Amino acid sequence: MANKEPSFSFLSGAPLIIVNRLKGSENYQSWASFVTLWFTRNDCEDHMTSTEISVAEDKRPKWRKLDALLCNILQQSIEPKTLDNLGDYRNGYLLWTQISTLLDPLEKYWPSLSCGSPSKCSGGKGSFWGHEKKHGTCSSPVVGDEYNYFLTTLNVYFKYNVTRVLNEAGYVPSNSERYPLGGIVSAIENAFHATPSLACSNGAVKELYLCFYKDFKPRDCAVRSRSLESEIFSQSSCPKYVSLPAGPVSLGVER
Repeated sequence: MANKEPSFSFLSGAPLIIVNRLKGSENYQSWASFVTLWFTRNDCEDHMTSTEISVAEDKRPKWRKLDALLCNILQQSIEPKTLDNLGDYRNGYLLWTQISTLLDPLEKYWPSLSCGSPSKCSGGKGSFWGHEKKHGTCSSPVVGDEYNYFLTTLNVYFKYNVTRVLNEAGYVPSNSERYPLGGIVSAIENAFHATPSLACSNGAVKELYLCFYKDFKPRDCAVRSRSLESEIFSQSSCPKYVSLPAGPVSLGVER
Protein backbone atom coordinates (compact mmCIF):
# COMPACT_ATOMS: atom_id res chain seq x y z
CA MET A 1 0.00 0.00 0.00
CA ALA A 2 2.87 2.39 0.71
CA ASN A 3 3.72 2.83 -2.98
CA LYS A 4 0.14 3.43 -4.04
CA GLU A 5 -0.51 6.89 -5.47
CA PRO A 6 -3.25 8.50 -3.34
CA SER A 7 -6.19 10.30 -4.82
CA PHE A 8 -6.28 14.06 -4.20
CA SER A 9 -9.82 14.52 -5.50
CA PHE A 10 -11.22 14.73 -1.97
CA LEU A 11 -8.95 17.58 -0.97
CA SER A 12 -11.01 20.35 -2.48
CA GLY A 13 -13.00 22.49 -0.08
CA ALA A 14 -11.68 21.74 3.45
CA PRO A 15 -12.45 17.98 3.74
CA LEU A 16 -13.86 16.61 6.97
CA ILE A 17 -14.68 13.18 8.32
CA ILE A 18 -18.41 13.50 8.96
CA VAL A 19 -18.89 11.27 11.99
CA ASN A 20 -19.73 11.64 15.67
CA ARG A 21 -16.51 12.73 17.32
CA LEU A 22 -14.55 10.13 19.22
CA LYS A 23 -15.30 10.44 22.94
CA GLY A 24 -13.96 7.17 24.34
CA SER A 25 -14.70 3.47 24.33
CA GLU A 26 -18.44 4.20 24.23
CA ASN A 27 -18.24 5.13 20.53
CA TYR A 28 -14.76 3.91 19.57
CA GLN A 29 -15.88 0.96 17.43
CA SER A 30 -18.31 2.93 15.26
CA TRP A 31 -15.84 5.83 14.97
CA ALA A 32 -12.93 3.55 14.01
CA SER A 33 -15.00 1.69 11.39
CA PHE A 34 -16.14 4.91 9.76
CA VAL A 35 -12.67 6.47 9.79
CA THR A 36 -11.13 3.33 8.27
CA LEU A 37 -13.69 3.35 5.47
CA TRP A 38 -13.08 7.05 4.87
CA PHE A 39 -9.33 6.56 4.52
CA THR A 40 -9.82 3.51 2.31
CA ARG A 41 -12.32 5.28 0.05
CA ASN A 42 -9.81 8.08 -0.49
CA ASP A 43 -6.87 5.72 -1.16
CA CYS A 44 -5.04 6.90 1.97
CA GLU A 45 -5.28 3.90 4.31
CA ASP A 46 -1.49 3.46 4.09
CA HIS A 47 -1.15 6.62 6.19
CA MET A 48 -2.81 4.69 9.03
CA THR A 49 -0.41 1.76 8.85
CA SER A 50 3.00 3.17 7.86
CA THR A 51 5.24 6.23 7.94
CA GLU A 52 7.19 8.07 5.27
CA ILE A 53 10.18 5.75 5.71
CA SER A 54 8.27 3.17 3.66
CA VAL A 55 7.85 5.63 0.78
CA ALA A 56 10.33 6.17 -2.06
CA GLU A 57 12.56 9.14 -1.20
CA ASP A 58 11.50 11.21 -4.18
CA LYS A 59 7.84 10.89 -3.12
CA ARG A 60 8.33 11.79 0.54
CA PRO A 61 7.69 15.57 0.22
CA LYS A 62 4.30 14.85 -1.34
CA TRP A 63 3.66 12.17 1.30
CA ARG A 64 4.44 14.56 4.17
CA LYS A 65 2.14 17.23 2.78
CA LEU A 66 -0.77 14.82 2.45
CA ASP A 67 -0.06 13.19 5.79
CA ALA A 68 -0.11 16.54 7.59
CA LEU A 69 -3.54 17.26 6.12
CA LEU A 70 -4.84 13.79 6.96
CA CYS A 71 -3.55 14.08 10.52
CA ASN A 72 -5.36 17.39 10.90
CA ILE A 73 -8.56 15.91 9.48
CA LEU A 74 -8.29 12.97 11.89
CA GLN A 75 -7.78 15.33 14.83
CA GLN A 76 -10.99 17.15 13.97
CA SER A 77 -12.94 13.89 14.29
CA ILE A 78 -11.85 13.51 17.94
CA GLU A 79 -13.25 15.29 20.98
CA PRO A 80 -10.68 17.84 22.23
CA LYS A 81 -10.71 16.33 25.74
CA THR A 82 -9.81 12.94 24.30
CA LEU A 83 -7.18 14.42 22.00
CA ASP A 84 -5.52 16.17 24.95
CA ASN A 85 -4.74 12.78 26.50
CA LEU A 86 -2.68 11.67 23.52
CA GLY A 87 0.99 12.43 23.14
CA ASP A 88 3.02 12.93 19.98
CA TYR A 89 0.77 12.85 16.94
CA ARG A 90 2.91 14.52 14.29
CA ASN A 91 1.68 12.10 11.64
CA GLY A 92 -1.37 10.04 10.90
CA TYR A 93 0.26 6.73 11.78
CA LEU A 94 1.24 7.86 15.30
CA LEU A 95 -2.18 9.34 16.00
CA TRP A 96 -4.07 6.29 14.77
CA THR A 97 -1.74 3.87 16.58
CA GLN A 98 -2.06 5.70 19.89
CA ILE A 99 -5.85 5.67 19.72
CA SER A 100 -6.18 2.05 18.64
CA THR A 101 -3.63 0.64 21.12
CA LEU A 102 -4.37 2.75 24.19
CA LEU A 103 -8.02 3.76 24.38
CA ASP A 104 -9.63 0.36 24.95
CA PRO A 105 -7.12 -0.81 27.61
CA LEU A 106 -7.53 2.47 29.51
CA GLU A 107 -11.29 2.20 29.58
CA LYS A 108 -11.06 -1.47 30.63
CA TYR A 109 -8.33 -1.30 33.28
CA TRP A 110 -8.70 2.31 34.42
CA PRO A 111 -12.50 2.48 34.65
CA SER A 112 -14.65 5.38 35.77
CA LEU A 113 -16.37 3.73 38.71
CA SER A 114 -18.70 6.55 39.72
CA CYS A 115 -20.51 7.17 36.44
CA GLY A 116 -22.32 5.25 33.76
CA SER A 117 -20.37 6.48 30.74
CA PRO A 118 -17.15 8.48 30.18
CA SER A 119 -19.03 11.49 28.82
CA LYS A 120 -20.83 11.86 32.17
CA CYS A 121 -17.74 11.54 34.36
CA SER A 122 -15.96 14.20 36.40
CA GLY A 123 -18.65 16.80 35.86
CA GLY A 124 -18.68 16.17 32.11
CA LYS A 125 -14.89 16.35 31.86
CA GLY A 126 -14.56 12.81 30.54
CA SER A 127 -13.12 9.48 31.70
CA PHE A 128 -11.50 9.20 35.10
CA TRP A 129 -8.13 8.29 33.57
CA GLY A 130 -8.29 11.44 31.46
CA HIS A 131 -9.10 13.54 34.51
CA GLU A 132 -6.28 11.94 36.51
CA LYS A 133 -3.56 12.68 33.96
CA LYS A 134 -2.67 15.80 35.96
CA HIS A 135 -1.11 13.50 38.55
CA GLY A 136 1.32 12.27 35.90
CA THR A 137 2.69 15.71 35.00
CA CYS A 138 5.40 15.43 37.66
CA SER A 139 6.70 12.31 35.90
CA SER A 140 7.22 14.00 32.53
CA PRO A 141 11.05 14.05 32.84
CA VAL A 142 10.90 10.25 33.13
CA VAL A 143 7.99 9.13 30.94
CA GLY A 144 7.67 12.08 28.56
CA ASP A 145 4.22 12.86 27.21
CA GLU A 146 0.70 11.84 28.20
CA TYR A 147 0.64 8.80 25.93
CA ASN A 148 3.76 7.33 27.51
CA TYR A 149 2.46 8.15 31.00
CA PHE A 150 -0.69 6.11 30.42
CA LEU A 151 1.22 3.33 28.64
CA THR A 152 3.74 3.14 31.49
CA THR A 153 0.96 3.04 34.07
CA LEU A 154 -0.70 0.12 32.31
CA ASN A 155 2.61 -1.75 32.00
CA VAL A 156 3.37 -1.26 35.70
CA TYR A 157 -0.16 -2.39 36.58
CA PHE A 158 0.24 -5.64 34.63
CA LYS A 159 3.75 -6.30 35.98
CA TYR A 160 2.84 -5.67 39.61
CA ASN A 161 -0.65 -7.14 39.66
CA VAL A 162 -1.89 -6.65 43.22
CA THR A 163 -5.21 -8.37 42.54
CA ARG A 164 -3.51 -11.56 41.38
CA VAL A 165 -1.13 -11.55 44.37
CA LEU A 166 -3.99 -11.16 46.86
CA ASN A 167 -6.12 -13.80 45.17
CA GLU A 168 -3.25 -16.30 45.25
CA ALA A 169 -2.81 -15.57 48.97
CA GLY A 170 -6.49 -16.26 49.61
CA TYR A 171 -7.66 -12.66 49.88
CA VAL A 172 -10.51 -12.55 47.39
CA PRO A 173 -12.98 -9.68 46.92
CA SER A 174 -15.88 -9.90 49.34
CA ASN A 175 -18.19 -7.31 50.87
CA SER A 176 -18.76 -9.45 53.95
CA GLU A 177 -15.51 -11.31 54.64
CA ARG A 178 -12.96 -9.61 56.91
CA TYR A 179 -9.24 -10.16 56.38
CA PRO A 180 -6.28 -9.23 58.60
CA LEU A 181 -4.72 -6.02 57.32
CA GLY A 182 -1.27 -7.27 58.30
CA GLY A 183 -1.76 -10.37 56.15
CA ILE A 184 -2.73 -8.32 53.11
CA VAL A 185 0.32 -6.11 53.52
CA SER A 186 2.60 -9.11 54.03
CA ALA A 187 1.33 -10.80 50.85
CA ILE A 188 2.21 -7.70 48.81
CA GLU A 189 5.58 -7.32 50.54
CA ASN A 190 6.49 -10.95 49.83
CA ALA A 191 5.59 -10.53 46.16
CA PHE A 192 7.14 -7.13 45.44
CA HIS A 193 9.60 -6.62 48.33
CA ALA A 194 8.09 -3.25 49.19
CA THR A 195 5.54 -1.96 51.68
CA PRO A 196 2.28 -0.58 50.23
CA SER A 197 0.06 2.15 51.61
CA LEU A 198 -3.67 1.64 52.22
CA ALA A 199 -6.69 3.80 52.89
CA CYS A 200 -10.04 2.51 54.09
CA SER A 201 -13.62 3.69 54.39
CA ASN A 202 -16.15 2.03 56.71
CA GLY A 203 -13.81 -0.90 57.28
CA ALA A 204 -13.26 -1.59 53.56
CA VAL A 205 -10.09 -1.01 51.56
CA LYS A 206 -10.74 2.03 49.42
CA GLU A 207 -7.26 2.65 48.01
CA LEU A 208 -4.07 0.62 47.88
CA TYR A 209 -0.89 2.26 46.68
CA LEU A 210 2.34 0.82 45.35
CA CYS A 211 5.22 3.27 45.23
CA PHE A 212 8.15 3.23 42.80
CA TYR A 213 11.56 4.71 42.19
CA LYS A 214 12.14 6.61 38.96
CA ASP A 215 13.23 3.39 37.27
CA PHE A 216 9.84 1.90 38.26
CA LYS A 217 11.23 -0.58 40.73
CA PRO A 218 9.04 -0.89 43.86
CA ARG A 219 9.97 0.99 47.00
CA ASP A 220 8.37 1.30 50.44
CA CYS A 221 5.57 3.84 50.53
CA ALA A 222 6.51 4.74 54.12
CA VAL A 223 9.69 4.77 56.16
CA ARG A 224 9.98 1.55 58.12
CA SER A 225 9.77 1.66 61.89
CA ARG A 226 10.59 -0.91 64.54
CA SER A 227 6.96 -2.00 64.52
CA LEU A 228 5.70 -2.25 60.93
CA GLU A 229 2.22 -3.25 62.07
CA SER A 230 2.01 -0.20 64.35
CA GLU A 231 3.16 2.00 61.48
CA ILE A 232 0.49 0.65 59.13
CA PHE A 233 -2.34 1.22 61.57
CA SER A 234 -1.18 4.69 62.64
CA GLN A 235 -0.71 6.00 59.10
CA SER A 236 -3.87 4.63 57.52
CA SER A 237 -7.60 4.78 58.12
CA CYS A 238 -7.84 0.99 58.18
CA PRO A 239 -8.78 -1.22 61.14
CA LYS A 240 -6.92 -4.44 61.88
CA TYR A 241 -9.48 -6.45 59.90
CA VAL A 242 -10.79 -5.15 56.57
CA SER A 243 -12.96 -6.19 53.66
CA LEU A 244 -11.93 -6.12 50.01
CA PRO A 245 -14.99 -4.80 48.14
CA ALA A 246 -16.13 -6.76 45.12
CA GLY A 247 -16.10 -4.75 41.89
CA PRO A 248 -13.73 -3.26 39.31
CA VAL A 249 -10.41 -1.73 40.31
CA SER A 250 -9.00 1.55 39.04
CA LEU A 251 -5.35 2.38 38.96
CA GLY A 252 -2.66 5.02 38.95
CA VAL A 253 1.08 5.38 39.45
CA GLU A 254 2.68 7.03 42.49
CA ARG A 255 6.38 7.82 42.42
